[in-house]
Amino acid sequence: MKKLNKLSLSLVVGSLLFTQSYALPSGGKFTHGTSGSISVSGGTMNISGSKTNSVIQWGGGFNIANGETVNFKGNGYNYLNIVYGSKSSHIDGTLEGGTNNIFLINPNGIVVGKDGSINANRVFLSASSIGDKEMKEFAKDGKISAFEGNPLTTASPVIKSNAGNVINLGTITAGERVVMVGNQNSNIAYGSTEYGKFFGTGSDKFYVQSYGLNKLIIAVSSFSELINFNIKGFEALSGSQDTYFTPKDNIGYLETNDKITSADIDSNIINSIFSDLKFNSSVNINDLSKIYGENGELLSENILQSMDFITALYGQASTSDTLKNALANSQDFLNNAGKIADIQAKLKNISDLKTQQASNKAEYDKAVEEYKKAVEAYNTALKGLTGNNADTTLAGLKQAVDNAYKKVQDSINKNEDYYTQLEGLKTEVSDISIDGEHKLTASGSFDRNYAILPSVNSGSNNSNNGNDGTDSGDINNGNNNGSNNNPNDTIGQQEPDIATALLMQTTDEDPNINEDDKQASIDEASTQESGNACIVSDNFKAGNPCSR
Repeated sequence: MKKLNKLSLSLVVGSLLFTQSYALPSGGKFTHGTSGSISVSGGTMNISGSKTNSVIQWGGGFNIANGETVNFKGNGYNYLNIVYGSKSSHIDGTLEGGTNNIFLINPNGIVVGKDGSINANRVFLSASSIGDKEMKEFAKDGKISAFEGNPLTTASPVIKSNAGNVINLGTITAGERVVMVGNQNSNIAYGSTEYGKFFGTGSDKFYVQSYGLNKLIIAVSSFSELINFNIKGFEALSGSQDTYFTPKDNIGYLETNDKITSADIDSNIINSIFSDLKFNSSVNINDLSKIYGENGELLSENILQSMDFITALYGQASTSDTLKNALANSQDFLNNAGKIADIQAKLKNISDLKTQQASNKAEYDKAVEEYKKAVEAYNTALKGLTGNNADTTLAGLKQAVDNAYKKVQDSINKNEDYYTQLEGLKTEVSDISIDGEHKLTASGSFDRNYAILPSVNSGSNNSNNGNDGTDSGDINNGNNNGSNNNPNDTIGQQEPDIATALLMQTTDEDPNINEDDKQASIDEASTQESGNACIVSDNFKAGNPCSR
């Protein structure tokens, strides 16, 4: 069995390879022994952890566009989201955490836009990264110990010196507390008096905590907006309410980007995710949503997430020197991630081909029905049509048969072209190895079984006596084997009809040579008359075998 590396099918369905998408988070991967599902339908993403505590790495960034929604499922669950990239996370849509505790960490910064909202029991927004040790702690206990306890008495944690800013210009609603960790934490737009809001929904005291090198800049229209709030880290906390809570010009929000460094990325985590893909696997083009291991076992969603993560992260690193430099210690990723992206791109091409082939199949089925009706009309007319205009009418019906057959043949030609492209892509996919050893084998093919088509009948009216310059004898069940039925026409002087012309274009044979003088080949024999029907075989010819 050919070896193959694993490629994310969900990738096939859609992710951008080399640009960061701001619509919804992308490249999500559960790590540190946690697992769960990530699904997208329209503008909504649903995230469901299989355990109380979940750690998710986001290789394509974590953003929610205006009008989009991310739902964290469960009741009382803890979700830690680690963001990779070089840009701040933008929450311009809805992050719905319900009764869960949501932790979002992006070293570049976090911005909740004026139309954005976050709702959860606890909301933790940090531009100061954490390490593998803290992630393991969270997977076990659902906590980051440095930020637990009473915010009025707990010592402030150490904040990374290069941390980005955390800004709330929208609405954050929490049952227990909101924690903002960054260089500058603010709820005021720079150079304006617009400000974001914090709402507490719990019956107990509600905390808004700010940890940073620069203290929180906060504004509210009245102190009543902070009823039951206990605030730590606020600028000028000892000042009067009127002085402290009045919005000020030229202070507040400044978005930060390109803050991520190698210190923010644990290479062991990246390389571990990459190692998930080092095994032989296979995929069938007829169901690109499933990848199988070397022994035929269906691969878990966790493995598929590894593919998504690596491909999304590679896409960002391809356009950001900052991120590429931050990944300097993850050499396995840098050296081989492009191969996974290449496989993903080729699987995407296969998916597109499947769509085109399905559309062409519908056209083919329609063309076959049109051809059958055209033959039926011709055969019916041939039995009883008389009068001065009989030959002219038959010639028109014959032309309709030829036109319908051309549509059938065009669809067959398209299908064969798609088949050739597919076989080439399957070979290309199977030839790629991310580590010189393991490969992904693509199997399956397109349907190449073509319909049995009816033949036209022969009869006294099947000759046009040369009146219309066509040869209706060409579609008479092959009785004249494509020869000119008009004794007044000489071979070579008459323009062939469409079926004959197609045959001439695709063979080296002269269609005007009487076929009775030759022995039929295997391919030709497969299209000869059988009753009143003929078949276009897999090894078809471009001419109309049903009219020879």
